[in-house]
Amino acid sequence: MVRNDRQSGGLAMAAALTCYKKLAKLPSAAATSGDGKKEPAVQRVDPVIKTPSTYRLRCAAWMNRQRTPLTEEDYASVLTAMHTLTGRYRSGLTLNETLARWRLVVTGIEEGFDTQWVWEYHHELACRDWLCEAWPLLTDRVRALRQPFLNEMDDRFAAATAPIQGKEAEGRRNGRWWHDRYPRRVFGQHDDELPPSWSPAPEYIDGN
Repeated sequence: MVRNDRQSGGLAMAAALTCYKKLAKLPSAAATSGDGKKEPAVQRVDPVIKTPSTYRLRCAAWMNRQRTPLTEEDYASVLTAMHTLTGRYRSGLTLNETLARWRLVVTGIEEGFDTQWVWEYHHELACRDWLCEAWPLLTDRVRALRQPFLNEMDDRFAAATAPIQGKEAEGRRNGRWWHDRYPRRVFGQHDDELPPSWSPAPEYIDGN
């Protein structure tokens, strides 16, 4: 019989914490190469988290590292944001997954953006849009805990990009300033067409 999470409430939370403690004791898996030597363990990407009790487990794991307990209200706010934005974005996207995705996007832009995907650039910023919409739905406690990380990623993004000038700068109308910036560094073919608003032209870093 499948227990409804709303009915189980505290039991689900207790079970999640117990499960986390057991998981924390498990050794990390390591692969063995053909010569018998053990290779470094590879971090597995967590599957999409769909159930509230499972998401509580993930939150508990993260909060254990932060040494700050979450309340039921905090959990509920994160789940509300996830469920509210599922239809507009990718199904099952969570707060921690989206923050991690934003970090990957920022790191990629710092290293240089591939001009082959220049017309997909603004789609890459959708994870920051998700965070923008999710933030008002989160409790003060969750926002306070995650705000330093978000600020750091935003600062890095701002440093790795330049402002778009003129009519193309439309993001400011709804406060999404990240859409008003373009990468300072790119790589790829010099004959790849770039948006006219990317002016002055970004620096090519591959020597072509």
